[in-house]
Amino acid sequence: MMTWIPNTSLKILLIDDDDVDGELLRIYLQKISHLIEFRHCTREQEALDVVTDNAFDLIFVDNRLSLWTGSEMLEALRDQGYDGPAVLYTGHMEEVSANRLRSLKCLDFLEKGDVNVNTLRSTIQSAMGRADSN
Repeated sequence: MMTWIPNTSLKILLIDDDDVDGELLRIYLQKISHLIEFRHCTREQEALDVVTDNAFDLIFVDNRLSLWTGSEMLEALRDQGYDGPAVLYTGHMEEVSANRLRSLKCLDFLEKGDVNVNTLRSTIQSAMGRADSN
């Protein structure tokens, strides 16, 4: 099986209040491709402002932010007009409502404890593939 590598640049945003998780994701993304442009926001309002001013191909959202849940963050992003793919990036899958995520067009998730280059690559490929088929 061939390893998927993006052949065009990808702009990826992580919304997560944990700097360590942000740095880990950045390192893994760099290993996947130098064509990935990564941005990390640690606050909800900062993320909304950044999404207003930038076009992202994919957004990862932590399920436990400082003020909101991941679902609340996704809802705010959708209300603001972001219609691209989103991935729930969480260490707390037991708190996630699959129906709620589907209603917010978030069909992919990545558990923080399972993240590595291969799982991250597969998750990005899946999310981008879903976006391309819509």
